[in-house]
Amino acid sequence: MRQIKKGSTNRSVDLYIIDSTDGTPETGVVWNTAGIDLKYRREGSAVVSVTEATLAALTTAHTDGGFLAIGNGSYRFDLPDSAWATGADKVTIFGTVTGMIVMPVEVQLVDFDPEDTVRLGLTSLPNAAADAAGGLPISDAGGLDMDTILGRITGNVALASNLATAQSDLDTITGVDGVTLATIQGAITWNSQTISVSGATANLIFAGSGTGDVFSFTRSGSGNLMDANYSADFQAEVNTAADLSLSDFFTSSAQLVDDIVADMEADGGDLSSIMEALVNRLDVTETSGDAEMFNDAGVSQGTVTAAFTSVAGITSRKRMVI
Repeated sequence: MRQIKKGSTNRSVDLYIIDSTDGTPETGVVWNTAGIDLKYRREGSAVVSVTEATLAALTTAHTDGGFLAIGNGSYRFDLPDSAWATGADKVTIFGTVTGMIVMPVEVQLVDFDPEDTVRLGLTSLPNAAADAAGGLPISDAGGLDMDTILGRITGNVALASNLATAQSDLDTITGVDGVTLATIQGAITWNSQTISVSGATANLIFAGSGTGDVFSFTRSGSGNLMDANYSADFQAEVNTAADLSLSDFFTSSAQLVDDIVADMEADGGDLSSIMEALVNRLDVTETSGDAEMFNDAGVSQGTVTAAFTSVAGITSRKRMVI
């Protein structure tokens, strides 16, 4: 059974007419052949007779009642639009011709368009092929879970909204000096190698609590590792650490000197006399190699006999203890 969409316009059907005696195809029927009476009946309605009319050619535009032979007993018949109107689900086309039989044609009236190869004329479906632009999505691998996808989309939308709100809140955070985070972000420029802080009184301050490092720098080039103006708190912390280190150094150094003095005096020497003599005057007699040392007042501190000796052009000095 042929299907035509309800409400269609300018539609035609093919009628088949045979001889009433031997059943052979009738080929010479025209719009005004004797006894011709073509009709249609919509399901649940009365029979409607159609006034036949001639057609100049099979390609002639639709004409209500138009009738013309196609060949071998088949004929084109143009029906009025009222035959396809909504309100019925089926229409039957039939008729009579003297000495002949017009084979009835039944047409199912449907709510979709069977000639629409994309979506059958159903506006609830996209007017594009599946998997094409604007068409229905498909799953090449199967198992497309639209509910899961919707949940993820909804979650992402909510996350994006929350992130936007968080960003707005961050931008309005104000430090102790009244400067907002948005202002700070505008003053700091980042690239692959440099952090630049702009402003007439721009300071980059690192602060921390506890025993860990406040900050750490690593240099791989020849430029300055650090070139900055430090806050007063940071300077005080550095100075305190330096003082402690120097104090420890000098305390241990003083102890080392005391140990040296004790060792020398245990060997019979006098470190204070040696130091005093060395910073003043030392007289050496060339012929004997005797060395006499004097203090600040020019008073002799004693003589070391043969303090200097020369053998084979090499001058040697023995320990001088006063």
